Amino acid sequence: MIRQWVHERLRHVNGPLVAATGVVTMLAAGSLWYGVQHDDIVTALGALLFFPAAALLAGISLRPPGGFRRGGTA
Repeated sequence: MIRQWVHERLRHVNGPLVAATGVVTMLAAGSLWYGVQHDDIVTALGALLFFPAAALLAGISLRPPGGFRRGGTA
């Protein structure tokens, strides 16, 4: 059951958006690491602004083609 759900979800994945999500996540993680290692609080805090963008890109890229259905019979 879970295997079928995963297969169904991954069949409709938008490849370029997944790649963009990976790039943004790596950029944010690298910037955060650099800021912490070099005691640069501005860089570290600025890097945190990229994580919500990565989460939004992941949500958009994993969205099914018809969109998400709300409860109801319509």
